[in-house]
Amino acid sequence: MKSWHAFSKDAAEGKAAMPATAKLVALHNMITESVETNFIPADRKHFYCPASVLKELKSSILGGDEQVASYSLPPFASVPGVPGLAANHNSVSCPQ
Repeated sequence: MKSWHAFSKDAAEGKAAMPATAKLVALHNMITESVETNFIPADRKHFYCPASVLKELKSSILGGDEQVASYSLPPFASVPGVPGLAANHNSVSCPQ
């Protein structure tokens, strides 16, 4: 949580640029990670990587949108401690 807070502060101050897809995925993963297993069993907790979410969006709900089809996720800096943005994390590892 401290890593997400530090990243959010830097982003608000214009020090950390991040594509919206990556921010939303990281926020989802942070919230999912913080929910106790008595509310969401471990087998129902799903963590995602920004690139895989974009790929799924392109092949499903936004499949017919030319602008989405031509969009490529720009490179972004790794944020240690934030699942989905960290190169390696205990919840999910996402290649960048």
